[in-house]
Amino acid sequence: MAGAGHAVASQQTDDALLLIEQPERLYRQMPVVARTLDWPLIEVRDRAAIPALAKHGGELAERLYDADRTMAQIRSELKAIDDDVRHDRLPAIASRLRAAETAWDALSLEAHQARESAIQAKVDARPDKAVIAGLAKKMAAPTLAGETALTAQRFKWVYEARIAGSTSELEKMSHDELDAGVASIVTTTRRTQNDIQRIPLLQPGFHETGLRMRRQAILSELPAQDVADLAALYDSAAGRAKLAAMIDVFRRRNDEDGHAVLLKLVEEAQHQSVQAPQDAPQQTQ
Repeated sequence: MAGAGHAVASQQTDDALLLIEQPERLYRQMPVVARTLDWPLIEVRDRAAIPALAKHGGELAERLYDADRTMAQIRSELKAIDDDVRHDRLPAIASRLRAAETAWDALSLEAHQARESAIQAKVDARPDKAVIAGLAKKMAAPTLAGETALTAQRFKWVYEARIAGSTSELEKMSHDELDAGVASIVTTTRRTQNDIQRIPLLQPGFHETGLRMRRQAILSELPAQDVADLAALYDSAAGRAKLAAMIDVFRRRNDEDGHAVLLKLVEEAQHQSVQAPQDAPQQTQ
């Protein structure tokens, strides 16, 4: 019976964390990122070539970014981390937080700007302001949102290479060399992800900071007891381990699926480069 109780408690925690952190919704943004990249983020002279390539890249990403597989792996990793503390209020708290976030997302930019001062005043007036700020820093969603910017960097690299780069080198490369080149893009962007100082929208840190500030404002809409219960979960050993596992799986899957899409785009460029001379019309003598 104790084992069954632990399983129920852990499942409660997992379901609540998935609702709060929204990894599936954020992972399904990757094809949107690939499809909507445009000038001036894509820095090429031939701007007219961008929309068709971005549309194609988005279609490939739709096929190869496997959100279902990612979520299955996240759920499996979370389930493997036992949580023997029951959080009976957690499902309702997670639902309230998600409802507050949905209402926030429904507001226009003008509406947010009009209530900016009131929101900040409400945040500042909370006796548990420090707890809310600490909780927002521990949440995984801002880190996961930053992954979309990393994906944008990778597609920017390949799109610019396909539009403006020389294809002569591609013709000489083997599949293994192409694969290694794409792997280098993935590892380099992972290592230097916030180095694009000129373009904040391509910096994961920019997105993370924005979402953490938004989460802080949304948490300020919740009752103090909800915040305290969430803080207890996020400070617990099981909570920290589950969040770390969620982020780790999300990043690994983003790297793997991104690699597959980028490799396909590079292989297509190589194929087109090789075929172009053969497809050119023959001149008559």
